[in-house]
Amino acid sequence: MHSTIPEVEIECGHPGVGYLSSDGHVIRLAYLNRKNHFIAVGFRKLRVDKHLVRRFAKIGFPSTVQQSFVSVGPVFVTACVNYFGPPAMAAFGVAGRIDMVATMLAIAIGMPATAPTGHNLCAKNPECGKVRFERALLIGTILSGAVASIACTFPKLTLSMFIHHEPALAIGVKYLRIVAPTILFSHRCLAPQES
Repeated sequence: MHSTIPEVEIECGHPGVGYLSSDGHVIRLAYLNRKNHFIAVGFRKLRVDKHLVRRFAKIGFPSTVQQSFVSVGPVFVTACVNYFGPPAMAAFGVAGRIDMVATMLAIAIGMPATAPTGHNLCAKNPECGKVRFERALLIGTILSGAVASIACTFPKLTLSMFIHHEPALAIGVKYLRIVAPTILFSHRCLAPQES
């Protein structure tokens, strides 16, 4: 069943046609409810499923606590690095951005693999889900490996794109030589978490 949702004409200095982003969701919902579309939301029929809410809380609360620790952890690491002075802090910050490139690759590959893997698991087809997950893991590992090999092979060149202070570069090179091999495994840790 095909639903035609009207496009909204907007002018932002020049004529253009686009969908409204946040307001557009409300407009589309009102449109679908008015047309009595099969995906319309019946607000009068909404009910809270207590069993489902308990399951969400049982699964979600430990995950929330774990993610909070993951978010707060770098604060303590940064406080420890800060004791070594400004050059160490600069090197740590820049090397962290390089590490973040590999992490972003892991997340960017892991997130799209989540939906098809979940669909296959729900469709009682775990083998197909496993194959998709393994392929995403392989692609992410190759990309993270490329970042790790560049960071490990050319640490000074990689860091000098961001900082030019010689003491910070020396610390950063040592830091990258230690951390670069672990970048390869960041995708192996993040991909299962994203899926």
